[in-house]
Amino acid sequence: MSGANPQSQSVRWRVGRARFLLFLPIGLLLSGFCIFLLMDEQPLALVPLGVFLLLTAWAVAGLIWPPELDISVAGLRYTKWGKPRSFCWNEIEGPTRGPTFGSGTTLKLVIKATGQNLSLAPSLFGCTYEEVADIINDARAGRLTTSAMWRRGHRARGSLNRFG
Repeated sequence: MSGANPQSQSVRWRVGRARFLLFLPIGLLLSGFCIFLLMDEQPLALVPLGVFLLLTAWAVAGLIWPPELDISVAGLRYTKWGKPRSFCWNEIEGPTRGPTFGSGTTLKLVIKATGQNLSLAPSLFGCTYEEVADIINDARAGRLTTSAMWRRGHRARGSLNRFG
């Protein structure tokens, strides 16, 4: 989900909460089953119980704080689990292509001061690598392009590819 944010002149994407809502009942159901096995004195149930409780905690955290990506002419802000990280354009290098998975190509940015790689999956936000990379490059150049504007231009040329 994306859109221009008129207050801060930025393009914001947020991962849909439904993605996390799917895992919540599964994690709770499987955790309950492991607790039932523990009551029957099956100590091996502790291992999957820990895994299922982590899955449930991940789903709850995603429901409360879904990941967000904000791109503006001033820089980039990425929020994961409620912890925002902001960077000015002169603090980061990229975007470059990262590894490609079944859901698409990841976007890699390098933080100049630390050399740390920031890897983002545009497919989480319903975008392709090309879309986010072009929007970042336009923002660096001082032009704010929304996803809708980018898609209109690429659909007209017939070059819209969902899996980047």
